[in-house]
Parts: sequence; C-alpha cells; structure tokens
Amino acid sequence: MMSHPKPHPLIIALVATGALGLTAPDALAQTGVTGTTASTTSNVKTKVKKTRYPEINVGEVSKKAKEIALMKAPYSTFTISHEEIRNASPFTNAQSILNRSPSINVVSPGPNGVRTSIEFRGFQNGSFAETFGGISLNDPLTGDITNGGGEGIGRNAIPITLNDIQSVTTHNGIGNPSTNSYNSLGGTIAFEPRQPKKHFGVSINAGYGSFNTFKWGASVNTGTLFGTRTLLSYARNTSHGWYRGSEDQNSNFYLANVIPINGGRTKFHTYVIVNRNEGYTPRSIPLPLLQQFSYNYGYPTSLVHSYDTNTDLTAILGVKSLIGSHAMLGGKVYARINQSSRTSYANPQALSNPIFGKYLQVYFPNKYSTYSSYKLGYNPQQSFGSAEAGTAYENYFWRTSTIGFTPYLKLSLPYNRVTIGGDVNYNVAHDGLYEYGSANMPQIPGYNDRFDERYYRLMSSAYIQDDVHFWHGRVNITPGLKYLYQFTSTTSLASSYGPTGAISQGDAFTSPTVGINVEPIKDLNAYVSWGRNIQFPTPGIYYNALNYPTNIVTQIQPEYVTDYEAGIRYAAPHMGFHGALDAYREDFRNKFQTYHVPGGPYIEENIGTATYQGIELALHQNMGHMVMGRWSLYGNYSYNVANYGAQDSGSNSLIGVQITKVPKDQFNLGVNWRYRHFRLNLHGKYVSAQQLYYSYASGTSEAEAPAYFVMDLGLFDTIPVHHMQIKDVKLGLQVNNLLNRHYFADAYYNQPYPPSTQFPPFLSILQGVPRAIFGSVTVRFS
Repeated sequence: MMSHPKPHPLIIALVATGALGLTAPDALAQTGVTGTTASTTSNVKTKVKKTRYPEINVGEVSKKAKEIALMKAPYSTFTISHEEIRNASPFTNAQSILNRSPSINVVSPGPNGVRTSIEFRGFQNGSFAETFGGISLNDPLTGDITNGGGEGIGRNAIPITLNDIQSVTTHNGIGNPSTNSYNSLGGTIAFEPRQPKKHFGVSINAGYGSFNTFKWGASVNTGTLFGTRTLLSYARNTSHGWYRGSEDQNSNFYLANVIPINGGRTKFHTYVIVNRNEGYTPRSIPLPLLQQFSYNYGYPTSLVHSYDTNTDLTAILGVKSLIGSHAMLGGKVYARINQSSRTSYANPQALSNPIFGKYLQVYFPNKYSTYSSYKLGYNPQQSFGSAEAGTAYENYFWRTSTIGFTPYLKLSLPYNRVTIGGDVNYNVAHDGLYEYGSANMPQIPGYNDRFDERYYRLMSSAYIQDDVHFWHGRVNITPGLKYLYQFTSTTSLASSYGPTGAISQGDAFTSPTVGINVEPIKDLNAYVSWGRNIQFPTPGIYYNALNYPTNIVTQIQPEYVTDYEAGIRYAAPHMGFHGALDAYREDFRNKFQTYHVPGGPYIEENIGTATYQGIELALHQNMGHMVMGRWSLYGNYSYNVANYGAQDSGSNSLIGVQITKVPKDQFNLGVNWRYRHFRLNLHGKYVSAQQLYYSYASGTSEAEAPAYFVMDLGLFDTIPVHHMQIKDVKLGLQVNNLLNRHYFADAYYNQPYPPSTQFPPFLSILQGVPRAIFGSVTVRFS
C-alpha cells in the first residue's frame, strides 16, 4: 500500500514564520528603524542616519551595486548581459547562450533548444541548479532541466527561452545558501526575469533564415499605468532543422507585472511563463551513415521517428516589504507544471533494410525481441500479425506538478547583513510507457504497458547566512548553514520489468559554507571558500530498488560533495579592464553511476567517489575609441578534469577512469564593435576532445568526440525614425558557425550487448548546427 509523506516539523515552522511576516509587516516594523520615504517609485530612497552598511531597498538593484556584489563574492561568477541576450540569434537558446561562460559547454542538436545537453565544470544535467527569479527550474524528482532522455522530462522540455530573461549570472561551485538551490553541486545558473519598463512601448519582430527557420514575436510594455507596470510578450519559432527528422516549433508567452504600494515600501511582482514545444526529436545517426551520405543526413521518418510534445508552466507571485530602513521581509509562492509526451515509431520492415538494418539491429526502438522476456497483457502477434508490428508504436509520458513557498528576511546591521530564508515544495508526478500496433493506442495498466508509476516528493530547506564586513568593507566573511530535507514515495501500478508495489525513503543533510573575500589593495580582491552539499536520489533509483533488489545497492544513499574554491579578481574601471582567475576542487562520496541490465532497463547505484577539479580565467578589456568606433575584447579559458576514485561496488572497475563528456580545455574569444548606430559581434568557442560512454555498458569507452572550434557573427543597424510613433527600426544579420565546421553535438559508443562480430561497435552521432544565416527586422514604437 502506498505510503504518503508526513509533514515535517521544518515545513510547519517555515510556513508559520513566512505567513506571520507577510501578514503583519506593521507589527514587525516596530523593531526596525523608521525612515521617511523620499520617493514614490519602486526604487525607494529613505532619509536615515548613515551606517557602516547601506540600507536595504525593494527597488531594482543598480548595475553598479551588482558589480560590487560580484567582486565581493567568495566564489567565481560570470554574467551575460541583457544586450547579449537581445542580440542572440534564433539558433541560440536560453541554455546555449551560456557557452560564453567559462567551464560551460552546451550543445543543441535540434532547433529551438531541443535535446540540449549541458556540462558545467564536468557536471551533467541534474547535478547543477538553474533558477528563474530565485525559483528552481530543476525537476524536483529527476533534477533535469532540459533533455530528460529516455524517461523523466521530455527531450524537448524547454522551461524558459531568451524571450523571458533579462540577464544570467553563473555562481560556480556550491556557493552561498542564499544563491544556491537543490542540486547545486557544479554551480547555480541564475536567470533574472525580464522586467517591465517605466515607459510605454511596443516592439514587433520577424525574421527568416537557413533550414526554413521563421521567427516572429511582439512585446507590449504598458509603462507606469495606475501605479503598476506590465510586460506582455509572445515569441514563435519554427524550423525544419538541419537534418531530416528534426522539424520543430516553439511558442512562448511571458508576463511580468510589478505593483509598488505603501509609497513604494512594498512591491508585489508576478512572473508567468508558458512554453509549448512540439516536433520530431533529433535521433542519433551512426557515423558510417554520415560518412556514406552527408553531414545533414537523418533517418527517414517513415522508417523511425519520435514525435514529442511538451508544455511547461512557471508562475511566481512574490512580495517584499521594507521594515524600517534596515530590514526587508519577503516571500514567493510558485507553481511549476510540466507535461511531456513522446510517441515513437519503428517500421517493422526497417530491420531488413540493406542500408540501415545492421545498425538498427543494435538499437531499434520498440524492438520486440529486446523485450521478449517481458510479458504484455495482450498478444501483439495475434492482434497485428507479428510481434514487431504489434509493438511498432510506443508512447511515453511524464506529468509533474509542483507548488512551493519560499520566505526570506534580510537584516542590514552596522557591520553585517544577515539573510534568513527557506523553501518548501510538494511534487506529484506520473509516468508510463505503453506499446501498441497503432498510434491511437489504449493505455491500460497491466495490458499494454511496460510500466506505470506514481511519485510523490516533499522537499524543504531552511538557511541562515551572514555577510560580515570590516576594515572599511575590505574584508568580507560569509558563513552560512542550510538544512535540506526530502521525502519520496514511489508506487508502481503495473510493470513488465518486475513486481509492483511501493517504496519510500527520506533524507536530510546540513550544508555548511564559509567564504572569505579580502581587498588588500584597491580594485584587487582575493577569496577562498569551502562548503558541502548534497544531491538527493532520483525516483529511478527507488524504482530500481523495488524491481531489482538483488542488482543494486540495498541501501539507497544520496551523493555528498565537498567543495574548495580560491581565486582573485582585478577590476580597473578607469582602464576598462576586468580579470579573474580561480581554481577549484570538488570531492564526492557515494557517486551515482548508471549501467544497463541486458534485456532490461538502466540501473543506478552508489559506486564510490570521484574528483572534479580545474582552473578558470576570464579577461575583458574595453578599448574605447580606436580608429573608427568603439571596441571591446573578451576571452576566457577553463581547464576541467573529472575522474572516478575508490569504488565500493559495481561490476566494472572505474578507479582513476575519466568521467565521460568532460572536455579538458575550453576557451571563448570575442570582439564587440560600435560605430554610431552600427554594431558588430564576433564570438568563437573551442572545445577539446571528450571521452564517450558506452550505450549498453557502464563506464568510459575508448572512443572520443574530436575537438572543434565554431565562430558566430552578428551585424546590427538601428535606424532612428521618430515618425508616426515609430521609434526606430533594427536590422540584423546573424551567422552561426561562420566557418561551417562539422562537429558532434553529442555522441556515444554503440557497443552491442553481448559483443558480436556480426555487428561491430560504431559511434552514434547527433550533429551540431552547420553554417546558418538569419536575417531579422525589429520595429519599436513609443
């Protein structure tokens, strides 16, 4: 019988504290310092006695204040500006724009960000956090953000687009309790919501480019209207993709609303994102077929295809209110919904195809012989003439809903700033895999399903963080303590893999962090930091424990990590220069490893330890006016290595083996040029070779994906008009992969199991975008 999670005392305390603070700010204000409001805008200024620490305000943080905060951070950070986001091409998505940051490698083998893979300091999807407005975008159960793979969120899961964000800041490593989130092992990628403007404005854009890519959209800023500001935006992208079987379309709706009240001392804000994506999911292609045909080759959809639909909703309602001049109380209520569905088709005649058959014999979707040991409730051969025809269609779905609340309190004291906060969220998920002989299939547990499961997860956290300043603000010490808790219940309603039933488990962890930032001389900052954090097990581990109790570690354990950071920053605004250098090391315990049971699903288990370490260097130089126009140069380099350590269990020895898909060397180089209303951007990225993983075995293969270098170009001309309410017209010409390099967006070593001389191993490839040209027009009205 299914066991439901019981409320944890931490949850009750957080909710009670947050509710008290949000409903009774006047009572709490009696303990603060009373200030006189000098402005009715959302950027509140108060006349108070000066202290050694600036007072808190509920308005937008200035660019200068953000720069100072990042200089004082006890870990490495990197920011992508609003201008870079607005000038990105349609072949760049909210994930791939992160490629400009050190130690981040993002590849998208399909248009609109479909099947995007992200690597951050060697950590893969699910082992680092992404947030939007401080709310986690990671799936609470799987930890994934995009490209959930075979199970979990869909391969075309797209929680946010460039249409929704103002800027992005990466916080490398564990970071601080107030900035990190669940799964913050490699780091935290913080997306800032796109903000409504103070003045009325409308913009309309449209563009067309390679691969029959069409993009259009519109945004409306109401300006300050009855004391509130609202932004409404819609963006639509369609593309045939750069190889057959990757056609895709994406629609994105975004709403942002800001309401200041109480003379600007309290501010409500609302953010809503609805994203809908559907299309054919790119399939990996054997390298010999690419060599035989062309780089743009894809399987005929009449032979094999997967059609995915995904709808993602993020809604945040927040409030923050000043208490006197040196305290702020706030909270956010949020909801996230993801619904994914994938229908795959495998033509029964394909296995006998003289060109494709030998490759599809190794891995063929819905191949009945693969599941010959599992019993379906219906007889495919009797119903459709053959076992292959009776399982030609496969439908997998993942539906998850999350509601949560996060309160916080900030205190600005004479020598320090204290932040107290927390989070509680509850998640319900349902997934299933069904097979049939037609696309219009019944979904009856115990009849034509491989599995049908329910998941329930309660997650919570509470933290306190101090930021102590002394020596006139030149020494910052940032200690923090965060408590994390989760309870998961998994119920298998039907399964052809093993027994049905329920299993549940709870985990808790206390995460300490401390950082020291010192400014020994003007404009030079040095820092060191240390911290520990956790990654909770995914539901698949509980499910495998239920169905394969003899094949995995009997005691399911979370991953633990200890992080060490050290670095220096130098900023000389009068010289237009900024530079940063850092080194890190992260040590793991109980690291999860996946392997494949022959003829069955994948299994995860704790196999021991691993070490991730590296260095990061970032430089930026504003050259000012030279010859004609203004120039700026930037570049960054990162060196990352990741290896398995001691092994506790598992069938293969992985001691010292390199972890897959971790490029050791990456560098970015770029130049920006402005002349009057013209702008040019040129950006290049190098990624070194990467070891690849086996598709049907655990560990690292002897194969590797070769190194590559790609370059992108952007040209823009903004023409002032100021006629008939038209403010200006912006023309854009963008070229992705200017040098037309052919490279692997993703790859794996397809090793038949058991090994066969008839079907030798081969590489399966997902191709990166070749040269792509796009032209656009944006008209702004005022």
